[in-house]
Amino acid sequence: MKIVVVAHGHPARSAGGGERAAYSLFEHLKTVSGVEPVFVAKTEPWEIGHDAWFGAFRGRRDELLWAPPPYDSFRRVSNSYDVLRLHVSALVEHLQPDVVHFHHYIAFGLDAIGLFKELSACRTLLTLHEYALICHHDGQMVKTTSLGLCHEASPAECHACFPEFTAGRFFLREKLIGHLLQDVDRLISPSRFLRDRYASWGVDPARISVVENLLPPQFDANRPASSLPAATPAHDRGRIRFGVFGQITAYKGALLLLESITHLPKAISDRIEIILFGAKLDEQQTEFQEALKRALSDTTAKVSLFGSYQNAEVPILLRSVDWMIIPSTWWENSPLVIQEARAVGTPILASNIGGMAEKVRDGIDGVHFLAGSALDLASKIEAIVTLQITVKPEPVDMAAQNKAGLAAHLRLYEAPPGEWSHD
Repeated sequence: MKIVVVAHGHPARSAGGGERAAYSLFEHLKTVSGVEPVFVAKTEPWEIGHDAWFGAFRGRRDELLWAPPPYDSFRRVSNSYDVLRLHVSALVEHLQPDVVHFHHYIAFGLDAIGLFKELSACRTLLTLHEYALICHHDGQMVKTTSLGLCHEASPAECHACFPEFTAGRFFLREKLIGHLLQDVDRLISPSRFLRDRYASWGVDPARISVVENLLPPQFDANRPASSLPAATPAHDRGRIRFGVFGQITAYKGALLLLESITHLPKAISDRIEIILFGAKLDEQQTEFQEALKRALSDTTAKVSLFGSYQNAEVPILLRSVDWMIIPSTWWENSPLVIQEARAVGTPILASNIGGMAEKVRDGIDGVHFLAGSALDLASKIEAIVTLQITVKPEPVDMAAQNKAGLAAHLRLYEAPPGEWSHD
């Protein structure tokens, strides 16, 4: 069975959660007898190295780079359907896929999925990673002005966030996306929260299977817990070390975390260290960058910017901190870093909303705090430092979790559509 996994970037070039999840699935599929996976990643034309639409990534025959035609980020379709059709036709002729699994539609367009189905009669699947089909605001479902949480979308409410688009255009956008989703045989959601959000928007929940993303094979067995060096105990360092992982954006809560430090007594802030492990700060809006720099310069605590990191470094970096903080102010879906922290046994301090609340069991894997509240986050940090809160999670058997996730994917690839199960 030829399975093509399509991602909106190659994790070696763009290490976002969606790209990494797609590549992890590809790596695990390579271990399955009778399955021939191919990884296809979006890229820019100049990154291919020649004038063709496609190129082998670092010479690997089963990893292709694809430079698709321009994309309409409002309607979530290609700006050049005829050119897109030529691209997909070339891929179909070369790959002859039985299954095409999109791990995102961004940069390709939802119409690419329908073209694969039409030109190859393959099965089509789409993993949802956020709310970009529902929400034009980067798929975050937060208001454009206040950045407050948006609990439900409607053409009128979306128009209020984006006055340049009429409510009528948002209505037509919703109908177009709903029509194009009919070409997807199966939708996959890594969290029940995301599934329920799409169901409330109008997608039939019977078409959505809840299947967790896979982690890379390096997390299998008990290798992360047993083979990595033990972290230096906090009492030997003299500080409790908190780490924030992932892209540094306005929605990820870095400013909220730095604000929380201002609510801590000096005796507590002197006993903590915060490391921001993250990239893409230079790609954010200037206003956010300047606000973060001011907050960093004004803080009384020991805070450092680690910058970007390689995926292979994640287990070691997670074990270098006492707690992982995910202070996101948007709903999230199923952040890979939560799975990664659970795999190595690092406790998690997380916002109590969306996929974070679903994936982090309060008092077992970590602790919840009131999303968006710097004061409540500060109180939880203080309770951790003073040992009023202690959580020591055991590393999750990620080999078993990956095995179950891979089996669930294979069932979706092989079962007739009418026999698909769902949660």
